[in-house]
Amino acid sequence: MAFLLDNVVPWGRNIDEYKEMFLLNDEDRNKKIASLPGNRTNYFI
Repeated sequence: MAFLLDNVVPWGRNIDEYKEMFLLNDEDRNKKIASLPGNRTNYFI
């Protein structure tokens, strides 16, 4: 049975927000990532 997510608001950040928050550049995106669980989101460094 399918259900609708009409009133769902995504919680998290997009790639541009992470790039600004951690001062990442395109070269950084080719490096390995460690995922550190946060309260409601994960931080990727």
